[in-house]
Amino acid sequence: MKQEDLERLSSARNCPKGDLSGGDLSGSYLKGANLLGANLKDADFSSCDMESANLEGADLYGANLDGTKLRFANLAGVNLENAKLDQADLHGANMKGARLVAASLVDVDLRFANLEGADLRKAHLGGANLKEGNLRKANLGAASLKGADLSFTEMEGAKLCNTTMPDGQIVYKDC
Repeated sequence: MKQEDLERLSSARNCPKGDLSGGDLSGSYLKGANLLGANLKDADFSSCDMESANLEGADLYGANLDGTKLRFANLAGVNLENAKLDQADLHGANMKGARLVAASLVDVDLRFANLEGADLRKAHLGGANLKEGNLRKANLGAASLKGADLSFTEMEGAKLCNTTMPDGQIVYKDC
């Protein structure tokens, strides 16, 4: 983590391409922040307010976003592999093409979220609310959706292979 990047984020909430890897920003107010393409690996953003933030293309590998408010945030193309997003609010977020391999999204709010083409292999979405979301062409191989709400969710072209569905049934449709 670079100190000057932390200062830029703190003062103007503007730190595109910055390096905040491993930083502890838990509980921070970052509403509307610009973190386009930033290195945020293993950073702690738990319980932050990041509503409408721009994180497009950012690397959040292993980051902690538990309980974070990311309503209407731009997370297109982000890397959230092995990240923790339990109980996060991603209502209306754009996560098109995001990489969420082995991410934990337990009890997350993804209503109206766009996850088209997202890679959710081995992701844990137990109890997630995906109502009226977009999972078109998403890869849900070996993902767990047990207890999730998929009401009115677009799933055309989604890959389901060894995927645990909301009712606990395992689907091997696209193996």
